[in-house]
Amino acid sequence: MAEVVVSAMVEGVVSFGVEKLSDCRECMSMLLV
Repeated sequence: MAEVVVSAMVEGVVSFGVEKLSDCRECMSMLLV
């Protein structure tokens, strides 16, 4: 059961990080323009 919780947490953190990364990338391209 603990493994399921941990994997779910990791998945959430990864998807959250990917979203933040794409946001940062958009911001950087805006700043560069």
